[in-house]
Order: sequence, then C-alpha cells, then structure tokens
Amino acid sequence: MPAWNVNVTFGGEKRRRYLKVAVLGLGACIIWPSWPYFVNSATSAPRGEIHSRASDLRVTLPAAAVLDVGSAPAEPSAVQILVPLLCAIIPVAYWWYVLVPFKRRELAASKRKGDMKEYLQDLAIAPAQERKPERWLFDKYLREAKLIEAGEASGLPKAVQTVEAGLQEQLPGGNAQFGVRVSPPADPSMEKAPLLPLPAGESSIAPSWPVVQPPEPAYSTLNDCQTCLRCPSAYGCGCCSTLCYATLGLVVFALFLVLYPFVAALALVLLLLFGWLAGSVMVYLACLRPPPALVWKGAKLLQLTRLTFYQLPKAAEWRVTDLKPKAKLTTGLLQYAIAVRVPFLSEDELYAGGLFESLVRLAPSAEFMTSSMFFSAPPAISSLSSFREGENPVEYGMEVCRDIYPKVVQEWKDKTSDRALAHFCLHGLGAHRLEKADPSLHTGCAYVVRTNQLAALPVRDGFEHYGNDVYFDKDFKVVKIVREEQVEPWEMPRSTTFLPDGSRTWEYAKFCFRSSLFSFVTLVDHLYGCHLQLANVVVQAMREQLSSDHPIRRFLLPFSYGTININDLARQTLVTRDSFVPQLLPLDNEGLQLAWASAYKLLPPEYVLDTASGSEGPMELMETLFDREKVIKRKQEQGLDTSYYQQALRYWRILRKFVADYLDHYYGTGSRGEMALAADEELKLFLLQTVTQLQAFSDPFSTGQVHELWPSVPNSRKKLIFINFLTRFCELVTVGHEQVGQVQAYAQDASFCAFSWSKSLRQEGPLVGPKEVALGGALLMALTSTPMPRLLAQSPTDDWSHVFPAMSEGDRAKIFGDFQSELRKFSTECDEYNATAAERPFPNDFGLWVFNPKFLETSVSI
Repeated sequence: MPAWNVNVTFGGEKRRRYLKVAVLGLGACIIWPSWPYFVNSATSAPRGEIHSRASDLRVTLPAAAVLDVGSAPAEPSAVQILVPLLCAIIPVAYWWYVLVPFKRRELAASKRKGDMKEYLQDLAIAPAQERKPERWLFDKYLREAKLIEAGEASGLPKAVQTVEAGLQEQLPGGNAQFGVRVSPPADPSMEKAPLLPLPAGESSIAPSWPVVQPPEPAYSTLNDCQTCLRCPSAYGCGCCSTLCYATLGLVVFALFLVLYPFVAALALVLLLLFGWLAGSVMVYLACLRPPPALVWKGAKLLQLTRLTFYQLPKAAEWRVTDLKPKAKLTTGLLQYAIAVRVPFLSEDELYAGGLFESLVRLAPSAEFMTSSMFFSAPPAISSLSSFREGENPVEYGMEVCRDIYPKVVQEWKDKTSDRALAHFCLHGLGAHRLEKADPSLHTGCAYVVRTNQLAALPVRDGFEHYGNDVYFDKDFKVVKIVREEQVEPWEMPRSTTFLPDGSRTWEYAKFCFRSSLFSFVTLVDHLYGCHLQLANVVVQAMREQLSSDHPIRRFLLPFSYGTININDLARQTLVTRDSFVPQLLPLDNEGLQLAWASAYKLLPPEYVLDTASGSEGPMELMETLFDREKVIKRKQEQGLDTSYYQQALRYWRILRKFVADYLDHYYGTGSRGEMALAADEELKLFLLQTVTQLQAFSDPFSTGQVHELWPSVPNSRKKLIFINFLTRFCELVTVGHEQVGQVQAYAQDASFCAFSWSKSLRQEGPLVGPKEVALGGALLMALTSTPMPRLLAQSPTDDWSHVFPAMSEGDRAKIFGDFQSELRKFSTECDEYNATAAERPFPNDFGLWVFNPKFLETSVSI
C-alpha cells in the first residue's frame, strides 16, 4: 500500500475529517441495502399485521386492512427525502474531504521532488517569448520555487494573486484546514522596525513570548463540569458528571436501537457474499488433524493458498523495463530488533508471488498483518501436549505438512548418537560456528561449538532455557558438554558439566545442545543476520543508490530477487509480538527484546570485527570483512581445515571469478578499468551505505572515517574491495542462506531439534519437544517450500544473462556460460564427495550438501 509522507501536522482536524467520511460512508452502506424496506414502509400498512394475517390464507382480511392508494395524495416520508439527499451529499463530501486534500498533498510532493518540479524547471529556463500561457498559468508555482524573480504584481494580476492565495488557504488540504496560519506579506516599511520595543539583548527574529496562565482551577474535578452539556456545577457530590454521562448514554442507546435493522441488513448482505467461503475455511480448520492451535492451522492454510496460486519464477522472462527507478524506499520498523527498518512489500520489483502477496498488497495499511487480530499469546507449558513413549514425532508432523513440506536434501540415518553429534557440528548446522577451544581452560579439548550466549535470556514459566557448549578433542570425539545455569545478574555464574557416559542426563544434555543451536542459528544467523541485516541492507542500498540501468544493479538482480517481499512478510509474521516465532520460542517478551537487541553481537565470530587491538584501520577492516578467502585461510592455519571450509573456498573462487569477469567486461581491465570503477559515484555510495548500516560493523564504520579515507585509497585497492564486496554478498545469499536455512531434516523431528521444551524433561519423559512445538516447527519450515530461481541453470527458463547490459549477445552468453560451466563441475565434485562418504574415516564419513550448486537458489527469498 502506498505510504503518504505529509509534512503538515494534522492534529484533531485529521481525525475529525476521517470521522466525517466514516460516518457518511457508514450511512451509505446502511441506507443503500435497506432502500426497498424504506419504500415499502412508507406506502404500506403495518408490516406485523399484514404478515400475521397473510400467513393463513383461510383468514379473510377486513376492509380496513385494504389500502386505497388513490384516495389520498402521496406524501413522501422523511426517509425518502433523506436517502436521495445522502446520495447527493456523500460523493460531494468524499470529493471535498478526501480527494481534494489528497491531490493537493500529491501536488505539493511533486513540486518538491517529482514530475511537477521537473516541468517547472523546464518552464523557467524556456525563452521569455515562448510558452507564455503556461508561464502565466503557473506563475505562482514558479515564484514559490524561486525559479523566477518574485516581482510585485499590480492591477488585475495582483487581484488574481490575492484571490488565489485565499483559495489556497481555505481549500481542503490548505493551511487553514490544519490550523496553520500564514501571515500576509508584510509592509516593506515595517521590516526594519519592530512593532513594540524589545528588551535589551533580544532579537526580533527569535522573540520571547510571554507566559500565559490557565484559568483557575488548573485541573478538572468531578465538581467542575466544563466539557459535558455545560451543566451547572452546583452538585457537590459529582452528580453533575454522572447526569451528563447518563444522558448521553441514553442518546447513544437510542441510536443503537435505530441502527439495529440497518446493521442486521448489512450483515445479511455480507453473509450472502462471503458466507460460503467462510464456511469452507471453518470446515477445513475444524477437520485438520492432528488438531494444532488455530495459529498453526492458519499457517498451513496460508501456505496452501500460496502454493495453489503461486507463479513459478522464470528468469528468462524478466524484463529490465519493469525495474523501478532509483528512489528512497518506504520502510517499516521492526517491533523487536533495534533500529532495523525493512522496505514494504509494495516496493519490490519483478517478484510476482501469488494470491497471498496480492492480498497483502491490498491491505488497508502496511501494518495490517502485524495487528494482534491474527495472533494470540504464546501457550503456557501446562497447555502443551507431550509425546508418549515410542510415539514418532516425524510422522506426527508430516501427517499435517506432508503436502507442503520442502524436499529434504540431507541424509540423517543416525541423529542422536555421539558420532551424529560430531557430524552435526562438523558437516551440519554447527559447521560455520565451529571454533578452536582453549586447551589451557579445557584440558584435552581442541574444538568447541557454543550456545551458552543464550543462557541468560529469560523464559516463560515451565520452559527450559537455552544453552550448552559442546567440546571435542583433536579427533572430533566429544569430550564434554558445559551448561550455563540461569542465575541472577548479581550472583556468581554457575555451570554444570556433562560427560559422555551414556546416561539419560547425557542424552538430555545433547538434546538441549542440538535444540539450542537450532534455535540460535534460526533466530540470529538466519532470520536476523542473513535476511534482516545483510540482504535487507544491501538490497535497500542498491535500490536507493543504483539506477535501473546501472550494470551492478543488473548484475545483482537475480541475487536480490524477492528479497523485499520475503523480508517484509518476515517482519509481519515472524518478528511481531505473538507471531509464529514467538509462539515457538520459550523466551518471554523480555527475553525476545534482549535477544534481538544483542543479535548483532551473537553472530558467528567471522562476522564480528575485532577492533579491540586497534591495529587495523577502517579500510583494513573493510577488506577483512569482504575477503572470504583470507578468512578461510586464517581458519585453516588455526587448525580448522574442515571439509566445510574446503568446499567454501572452492565455491568462493568460482563466484569471485564470475564477479571479476563481469566488472572487467563493463569497466575495462588494467589501470583504465580501475579508474573507471573508482570514478563510479553511484557504486561508491552503494558500498558506503551498506557498510555503515550493517549493525555488526556500525562501530568502526559509523564515524565517517570511511568517507574521509575513501578518496585517498588507490584505485587498484578500490577495485579489489568492490570485487570482494559483491562476491561476499552473492555468496551469503546463496550458500550462506543455504547453510542456516536448509533445516528441513532438523525441523521435522522434534526429538532431533526442538524450538522449546519443558523443564520437566530433565527428570522424566521422552526427549522430544511438545506436540504443538513439533507441529509449529514443521509448519514454519513448510513456509519456505515455494520454488525460487535456481543458481545452476537446468533449463532455458533459468537463464538470466539477458538482463546484463552487454554490448552483444555473445558477450553476455560467454560471461554467464563460463560461470555455469564452473558450477556444473563443482556440482559433480560435491556429488562424488557425498557418494564416497562411507569410505572415509570418522569424522569425515558424512555428506556435505550445502555447497552443491544444484540445490542452491539465487537469493534469500522463499
């Protein structure tokens, strides 16, 4: 929906105007369906008598009951007079109170920045002897914009200007409508002398206005009735106010009685129009088994609707003429995350989506979906259902989600053993959070994956808190799990250490760790880091700084496809109080606030810049931030030479070559290309807006040092920064998003990973999350099952090279073809690695699917 940015404060006038329109509109909606009733009521006998008698055909009507319509002249009733009057007044009122103010605000915005401003500028520079009628017609606008000299008019022009100024004041939307008074032009003779003598030292530009005391008493009491019917204040017990309220209440009650037939008629019309659809939805929700909470029934219905009417993306059909021009985007503020704004869904380009997205665009406001009418408070632990011993949680969830659940790519035959825990951290969800452990603090430990950062977050009553750090030796055999217990901030930290003894306590510790990491990665790495930070900030900067024909914007088109759409839907359905994610997490409202406020500090270590040493300046930090190969080699030198980082480096080099070849083609090679790239002002602003808006890097980059140092950076260094910056973004929205978002195998099994679980599982019960949480996690995963453009082209419709502004078709085909050829070779290598997994020794006897190009999509959209 369009967002109107109006610089005038409406105050009470805006509310009164909308109230007028609402009342008139309601009257029209009530009167119009009831027109036959009013006509009949004015020309017929008492309805009750005739209906009662006509119901029995054997009863003979008396002569008095037969009306002689020709015996007396017809006298129209008050209702018959009122209805035509309303039919005439309502359109006029709508035009006067809605259309006129809106068009005036639209014209004012266009004069400030839009087509009207460009027209006036063209008109001002036209020769004086040309376009005289237009110059006369728009003389006032030209003078207000200071495009021509504002000379004093005389005679008839002066009179016309005076009348026009008065009309501008009094028309709806003018200053007089909003309580703003505009003084007439002052007499030039009065400009140099104040009307009244000023105190010593006071300026006439900023005068000191005298204080005005309010009348006594300065506050309202029950004894002083000043606002209601102006009743005498002779009652010392407060009966005056009570009498006033009771009198008005009686009037409102009578109004309700009068309006009841009209409201009932309107309800009947709505029932006839939408009753069948509403009944079908109610039957579907009632028959859905197993019976989850209403919010999750709605989630499945939402996804079924999306998939039924979804338009499959075809990159070959994208048209660059559909790209929107460079402009400031209209954004909405997240309810939880601090100072994170997301563009509204209506700002997206090219993304077709389906019926659901079309309905959201028709919503009365951009905040419509965030209202509490769609969500309820998260359930208490006592209202959740537990699985029985031996009951299969996967079948329970898939019974509901089977027809909408995405394909599971990973193969997990063993999920809960100690070997599976090593695979989980080395090849699975924890691979990007694996760190070197400090052997001086943890004897015999070489590696660690941490989640105790979440241990202090408050949770709802009865739920277990997050946490657990798992430690491995140099051969990736699990050594221990350390769990931080929740204590008060002033108390000494307390932790519990679990050893791999095969006991129930040990199995519970592993379950807590897997579930904590699953929730940690989903909330922080995936939703916040990948969607609402990186993709959101980069795409917003791209749309606001790069023109639609800019080669970099064309290049990033597939990697930004649908990003605004899905991020705004996430803002409305995931990052809203009582929405899907808060329903699943054990955190209370305070815990959610703390989690989002500190999310940028909880990102993986490679995303958080180390500025404590002070040895690196802003430019060095920027290079470190974007150069993925440098970071991976540093990790390998530290002993983290895992299969995950080996394939990550291979994919990075393929993607970086693609970016470098593209830039060389459009900007040139050698010093000439470096100079052209460095001289691109739009590209520079695109980069600087991105790095200064990413919260994780705001401290070193928000002081303006980057803007000051950028001109002194050599052109060759600038080109390397641009190449790594673009490559890093494309890498994170493809394999980065796949690593943190490819959780189908985890989300469908609440005994493998659960978003929340009861604290009572420490002592008894199957180690699995509640049924409602199991089903909610599977449905949340199902919401990501809509197909998106593929990175590896598998048919002619997957080719997006036509959006490149190349000089010839052959150039475009070569750049895109070389990239696709490298991806196919790498995909074959990934397939061979997974096929020979069983032949390799532990811990590398497991597959790695996240980097395989045939499973990757081009952007973070779902």
